[in-house]
Amino acid sequence: MNKNLLIEIYVRPRAHPDKKGIIATGYPVPPGLILTARHVLFANDDDQPGLIELRWHHQQGELRISRSAQLVWDGSGDGYDAALLRCEFPNPLAGQFGILSDKPLDTDQRWESEGFPDAGNLADGPREAVPLKGAIFSAADNDKEFWLTVDAPTGSSQDWKGASGSPVFIGDRIVGIICSYPENFKEGNRLKAVAIRKLMQSCNDFKKYLETDRPKKWREKFRAELAEILSEKEATNVKTLLEKSIADSDLADALLGSGTKIFDLFDEIHESLKKKKDRHGVEVLCNIVAWLVPLVANPRRITIPEFGSGVSHEVLSLDIATAAMAEVVMADKDVRRVMYRPLAKEQDEVKGKYHVPLLPECGEGEDIYTETWTSHLLGDLDHLGGLAYYKEKKLSRKGAVSRINKKLQETTEKGITYYFTFWDSELARKKIYERLKDEFFPIVFIKLNPEDKLFEQETDGIDRFQKFVLHDSEQDQPK
Repeated sequence: MNKNLLIEIYVRPRAHPDKKGIIATGYPVPPGLILTARHVLFANDDDQPGLIELRWHHQQGELRISRSAQLVWDGSGDGYDAALLRCEFPNPLAGQFGILSDKPLDTDQRWESEGFPDAGNLADGPREAVPLKGAIFSAADNDKEFWLTVDAPTGSSQDWKGASGSPVFIGDRIVGIICSYPENFKEGNRLKAVAIRKLMQSCNDFKKYLETDRPKKWREKFRAELAEILSEKEATNVKTLLEKSIADSDLADALLGSGTKIFDLFDEIHESLKKKKDRHGVEVLCNIVAWLVPLVANPRRITIPEFGSGVSHEVLSLDIATAAMAEVVMADKDVRRVMYRPLAKEQDEVKGKYHVPLLPECGEGEDIYTETWTSHLLGDLDHLGGLAYYKEKKLSRKGAVSRINKKLQETTEKGITYYFTFWDSELARKKIYERLKDEFFPIVFIKLNPEDKLFEQETDGIDRFQKFVLHDSEQDQPK
């Protein structure tokens, strides 16, 4: 659970906005909505939701300012204590969400969360975010809710008020929303939660608001690729070692649900294959890792918005610090494996195969930069009909750029999006980038965040899988 995304909700009576409101908890989900419990939104006014404000509790400065929110869906028609809110996301937090899980639950699975129960009241008035954890009870197929135990009870069931809407995480997936506290358990050691699995099965409107097709498409893609990879003769040792280490009969689900911890197992398998001198097995393992990375190595779930065909989009300011992480995000967008360019020198920056080249050093002036980079780009994209076609057909530069854009759009539709990253320190070239962006509109321009802590965090994460994805990623194209 990424607790940095936890949302504190405050609901005031619509008819009497000066009166004291109530506190609840929420969490962002794709494609830019906040998931919470329904009953807290209607607690003051039975027939309509109250005035809703929210803030990202753990953020600072302008990112923590309260923002108004609107109800876009509630589960009353289907009998679910759940709701979706819409509000403007602060820019650095846009694209960061929790991912919903529709998997059935097993008794004694461990869960965690954080919320704003009365038990977290401070003496000076504000609420403190209270971390929660415990075990899950499985539920019948038709049950809309499931039960939770709490490792650290409040002492009174009433002290859970304010925790409603808290996300129930198992690993890095949301499986439920805390909705009530059974009052007969006076010690406060039981909670109930709405099952995400049932919401996704039963509520068509809920599914319409959430882009559930995309993660489903990814799971299906990974499952198909894994089956194909492991069916090869060269995969025998890898398959044996994976099945020996993972008890789950569904290997694909086990790998997807393991998070970044799975790289520890991959390290062990890699060493075992090297001892066996199984070069082909190493290549098979690297291929599996490259497909898995977009699904497990993007913990903040940063996503790239979709753009209409033929539209020149804005430069994206994303909360990522490295070109290597940009490749993870772009592979996630394209539903493909990560592919990195081989490093000429060990100290070179790791960049994706479809990251277009940096601007060359070519003197001063916007025009000379633009012209030089245009030729450089056309040459790099020669296999798409660039520089060679340009010279052979004696097209104007405008004609060549037009052809390149057509080819770039075709590759995007096939699941390969070209992109370019730059740092804040390069803003002196802002006009140049804007001009190039307008000319080569299918290319996604991403401004990186140079924050030191973020850079260190990403570098540490990338180090976990870098030796696998730099192994042979240049050899094959995405399917």
